[in-house]
Amino acid sequence: LLYVLAFLVAARMIGNSHQIAYRYFEELDASKGDRKKASYETMRTMWVPNFTAVAADVAGFAVLFIAKIVLMIHLAIIMSFWMATILLTGLLVPLVCSLVPQEVKSKEWAKESCQLDWKARFMMKITHFSIDARTRYITGVLILLLTVFCVWETSRLKIGDPTPGSPVFYDNHPYNKDQAVINKAFDASSENFVLYYEGAAGSVYEPVVLNTFESFSRHMAEQLPDIYKSSTSILNIVSILNRTFHDGDMLWYQLPLDKEMLTGNLGYIRNTVDRGTLGRFMDSTLERAQITLYFADHTSDNLLRIRNAAYDFFKSHPMKIENGQFHLAGGRIGMEIAVNEEMKRSHLLIDLAVYLGILVLCSLCYRSIVAGLMLTVPLILANSMAATYMSLRDIGLSINTLPIAAIGAGLGVDFAIYLYSRIMEEFPIQNGNWTTTIMQSVCTCGKAVVYTGVTVILPILT
Repeated sequence: LLYVLAFLVAARMIGNSHQIAYRYFEELDASKGDRKKASYETMRTMWVPNFTAVAADVAGFAVLFIAKIVLMIHLAIIMSFWMATILLTGLLVPLVCSLVPQEVKSKEWAKESCQLDWKARFMMKITHFSIDARTRYITGVLILLLTVFCVWETSRLKIGDPTPGSPVFYDNHPYNKDQAVINKAFDASSENFVLYYEGAAGSVYEPVVLNTFESFSRHMAEQLPDIYKSSTSILNIVSILNRTFHDGDMLWYQLPLDKEMLTGNLGYIRNTVDRGTLGRFMDSTLERAQITLYFADHTSDNLLRIRNAAYDFFKSHPMKIENGQFHLAGGRIGMEIAVNEEMKRSHLLIDLAVYLGILVLCSLCYRSIVAGLMLTVPLILANSMAATYMSLRDIGLSINTLPIAAIGAGLGVDFAIYLYSRIMEEFPIQNGNWTTTIMQSVCTCGKAVVYTGVTVILPILT
């Protein structure tokens, strides 16, 4: 999904340009074809909403700094700068429009006729139902019920991937189908977990190291029989060699109990096995070694089970021994456990920072805390609806989806900012009549909001 962000920024830039261009043509009609005056009025009236909207977009990415994940930090830097460049459209679009030599049918954007086309009539019916004295309570109840449902469903949103394979793809996608076949046919997979040992030179020869590896593998197999597949380490080679020395008897497929025999087997392996193969399991100075365990999937629930089982093992086995120490180092499973724990710590903080940043920016730009609340509170509901969809589709909050959710807040408030600015502008013109103010704003700026929204949505759908 990170690949989508580039297209999202481009769509956001085009959408913002469309909003400004729509206003330019409206001003061109009002100024009787005076391009210079239309360009000036567009820059003047659109500067505050344009700046506020871009600042909200930048805030949506900048807060990713909170997550202590390198990819997130780099993403925050690049995308924040990229989003900030959209501010230039507020100056460049009117300038470019004023230089277009062709005649423009500006009457189509005239304020006096903005309520006559079918799009305006449709939008006015919805708006009238929402604000009418008799039906606005129905709208309020529907919003309240939707809010309750979204809050309940959002609480079920999981950190990490709730399903095997990739929840970003449908179940019948080739990737997910291939993943299921691989898990069924093979005893190894890309879902691996590593226990690492590091100590003094030659300490890998000590029986306690390999015995701990063997006990750890056996413990994980017993605790997680439904998802444990296999393990690979120097143990496999030692066990095969021990069986070979006993005429291939499978009863001897185990570590030698005698310390001298174990040391002799390790010495034989070290002298005969090629360095490339041996390097997968231990280093040449015998200071470091590892065992890799393979599991069937990386769902968020199973990641917690793997983590808890690993911690349980070291409650009865020391991680630090006389000449070295064991580390639950990672592998893909370990990395995802660490990322999920960081996501769990930071995602709520990121969401709160986004909303607080938008509230502060909007309040400062419009010099009203009420304006900030009017723009931020509906945004919280809108993002809750997005989280509800993720929960219903079994899409967890991951390193792929969190940036999308964060920028979604910034993009979502843009439309409200444009509409709110137009309402402020129309209110004195309509002599303080809220109904006509809202209707006129919806039929002018609201149309551009719809066009802008479609501009953003269509590239994502394709």
